Amino acid sequence: MRAWCDGFKQWRARFALAVVGWCGVLVLSLLGAVQVHAQAKPVLEHAGQAWPSKHITLVVPTPAGGGSDISARILAERMSEVLKTRVVVENRAGAETLVGIQHVMAAAPDGYTLLFAFPSVIHLRMTHKLDVDPLKALSPVAKITESSLILLVRPSLANTWAEFLQKGKQSRTDYNCAGSGANPSLSCQLLRSMGPFPLQLITYKGNAPAMQDLLGGHVDMMFDVPGGAQAHVAGGGVRALASTGSRRAEPPFADLPLTKDLVPGFVLDTWQGVMLPAGTPEPIRKHLEWAIQETLSDPGVRQRLNKAGLSVQFEPANQFAQTLSSDVKKYEKLFEVVGVVKK
Repeated sequence: MRAWCDGFKQWRARFALAVVGWCGVLVLSLLGAVQVHAQAKPVLEHAGQAWPSKHITLVVPTPAGGGSDISARILAERMSEVLKTRVVVENRAGAETLVGIQHVMAAAPDGYTLLFAFPSVIHLRMTHKLDVDPLKALSPVAKITESSLILLVRPSLANTWAEFLQKGKQSRTDYNCAGSGANPSLSCQLLRSMGPFPLQLITYKGNAPAMQDLLGGHVDMMFDVPGGAQAHVAGGGVRALASTGSRRAEPPFADLPLTKDLVPGFVLDTWQGVMLPAGTPEPIRKHLEWAIQETLSDPGVRQRLNKAGLSVQFEPANQFAQTLSSDVKKYEKLFEVVGVVKK
């Protein structure tokens, strides 16, 4: 009997230790879950209240329907879920993106007005006499994508680059190249400067109206981001001849020749990102940077952006700032090549 009692006491002690161990594991697991949850969904308080407390406006400085507008809406949809507030896309086109950019530059630095940016924030300081430098009035939040541009022509003009080149040399009139400011216009100007035949740049408010004129046969060619080009190429309304990037474009344009192999020195990559008014409190900027990173980590978002021909390339604010700085030098050289005079 005594042996049985001693055995029972030992079993009871081991059981008590096991229970304590299980409880410890459970507590640690719960604490870990809470910590992960806190990291995944931080709560931001600024100036004594939760932020955001109202909807956020993402300004796209081009008309609705273009490639940048498509990307912005993909981003805004998921960001709304991440931030638990509506992120509304607002198109403010005009003056080669200057209208939309100036609107954000003049907005309150409270994080509720954002700019869907691309290289025009750099171009404008080189092409226009501005009172305020956009790169000083705006602060980077994050870069989201990279891509090349696609050279598109009306189908009756050419089926291949070789045919396009031959007809261009033989034509008695200049090809009309539709551009909307920023890299689409710069691509027209680079091809005019580096190419073997003359081109005439026709300026538009955005690539969407430029595309409508190309589809209608009113212009001969244009350069567009992959997302804006895909449906029209697939439908046969326009023909894709080449891509401007330093490496092959994303599908479905991966088989296109590179302009650098057709016209030596003609390389032009582009990017998309988010900026906000300078002076926005750092906690708010960091919160938005986090929200964009969370958005781009969503497989569905990445798939939709990839399907639009874009490569997701997230850069936090400090790295994005370095990209902007290096791009200033790059575009200064390119604008020297095309001989652009400030307006």
